[in-house]
Amino acid sequence: MPLPVINIYARNYKDFTSELRELKLKMISGEVNFEISKDSIKKFNTELKFIKKNFTNDIISGSIALNLFGLINRDISDIDILIKDESRYSRYNNHNYGDGEKLTPNRLGFIKFDYRKNFFSFKKTYEVDFFKDVGSTFIEFEFEGIKLKVQHPIEVISQKISMSKHHKHWRDLEIIFANFDI
Repeated sequence: MPLPVINIYARNYKDFTSELRELKLKMISGEVNFEISKDSIKKFNTELKFIKKNFTNDIISGSIALNLFGLINRDISDIDILIKDESRYSRYNNHNYGDGEKLTPNRLGFIKFDYRKNFFSFKKTYEVDFFKDVGSTFIEFEFEGIKLKVQHPIEVISQKISMSKHHKHWRDLEIIFANFDI
């Protein structure tokens, strides 16, 4: 299904509360069932290999999670990971997360990781944004013999709503709700 074209310059900001409620109702009624997209697994294969190697017991979140569920179809600028042990790394880099009002209190910061799929592949640097896992719900899927966890899309969408003044999040929300005719 082709994604709708949205003019992000001619929009009125809204809080998406009614759209989220409609999506939850569709989910409760069984009209909507969230499943991992095989096409997205192919598209993000290298990122998933990186996650499998480094974050097997953690929860995938953010835009890559929405991509994996097929709710959006765009490149990602970073990988969001929910972790239980916030002291796992000694130093997190902090910068504005795109929610100028600091509406993401569980954000720990980001760390850059270098990764090679194999000896002959080029090195790729991933910026991983870490968040304290405060009891998130998730859906598991199998990837190369390992179960990976992806944060439930309703939780990711709710977080994006809290940051929807940032054009990237606003656009993602418009696309997600349009795909469900909401």
